[in-house]
Amino acid sequence: MSEKPFAPQIGKPTMGAHAMGIGAMVAGLDYFAGYPITPQTELLEYVAEALPEHGGVFQQLGDEISSIMAVFGAAACGKRAMTASVGPGLTLMIDGLTHAAGAETPLVLGALTRAHVGVSGGLYPAQSDIRMLRGLGNGDYQLPLYAPSTVTETVQLTAEAFDVADLYSIPAIVCIDGKMANMIETLEPFEVPKRDLPDKNWTLDRPLSERRAVVGAARTPELDTMICYEIQQKLERMRAMETRYETYMCDDAEFVVVAYGIMGRIAKEAVRRAREEGIKVGLFRPITLFPFPESELGDLAANAREVLAVEINFGQVLTDVRLAVAGQCPVQFFGQPALAIPAGAVLEAIRQMAAGQKVEPRGFFDVHPTAFHLAHTHPPARRQMLDQLAAERGREDAQAMLDNVLGIRKNTVIPEIGR
Repeated sequence: MSEKPFAPQIGKPTMGAHAMGIGAMVAGLDYFAGYPITPQTELLEYVAEALPEHGGVFQQLGDEISSIMAVFGAAACGKRAMTASVGPGLTLMIDGLTHAAGAETPLVLGALTRAHVGVSGGLYPAQSDIRMLRGLGNGDYQLPLYAPSTVTETVQLTAEAFDVADLYSIPAIVCIDGKMANMIETLEPFEVPKRDLPDKNWTLDRPLSERRAVVGAARTPELDTMICYEIQQKLERMRAMETRYETYMCDDAEFVVVAYGIMGRIAKEAVRRAREEGIKVGLFRPITLFPFPESELGDLAANAREVLAVEINFGQVLTDVRLAVAGQCPVQFFGQPALAIPAGAVLEAIRQMAAGQKVEPRGFFDVHPTAFHLAHTHPPARRQMLDQLAAERGREDAQAMLDNVLGIRKNTVIPEIGR
């Protein structure tokens, strides 16, 4: 087994799913266990090839339950360990992740999210697992949750997640949606902040003579209670030290759009266009969904006329937004259950908000404006509507449609990153 040093290929086109693996390799990944599921399979393929070349161990196990338990075991022995999955698989991993959190064991979970409830044949990208990732398992705990919006940021935050997990001795999660997972961008230079990490003197591979700490879930009631308090103290330290966000054109903003992940970059394009129309609107992008940048958003809301939360779901971070705004101004929501919301649609929602109107919600035909497979199984009236919408969509200029959907354009304004 060779152990050649790993170096990310800056300037190379890089897929979002691969970016998670690159970030893990930058962090010195020792062990990865997982089970393939779309759109996470590309991550497994990357790690399966790269990790053994650099002295690590990759295992494809029989399911997600065995994967999280294997990663828990490797992490309990002090190894830098990671797994990843998608909604249905993440659901199966909750029990193991809860045990790891209760045992105060650092590991990293990659979450690549797609749409719909349960196991679905429609593998559309969405931000549909955020509520689950915010409230995993049983007990009073939360885990650091990162929501990058670019391929480069995915690499950087995944690498940093390992340090954060080690620093607080707790699992950490990096979450991207299916569109980000399949997006290819040039990997740009990035930096992982240096941290003074504690010695792992608690690991199971140390003898009892070295006073190895207990790692496990079967403990005395008094120790359980003590650990509950210790975890809460960690969460408070994370709120003070690890909260991260981006602001864009917020200095004089009368209206604030809150969006994260892929919708953060699309909303930025909508904000840019709205500014060209004279609407004083800014973007607030939470980079950590836990700890959520509550006080920072609250400060913006104190001077705003209204806030608009935009998500690819039906409002899974909306409660955090409302708590942060704390009634200082109205909060409206704009979302849909699958596929990225076009920048043009977000712009229209901003116009409605600025005009003092209720933002019109997104309906089924906004999400699926063209005919799709199995359309022949629909009733005649619905088929006619789908065909009509498909014909109208076909008249749009292709490049304009691409710009509208992705909202990815170079902006001259440098964002202010707060920590």
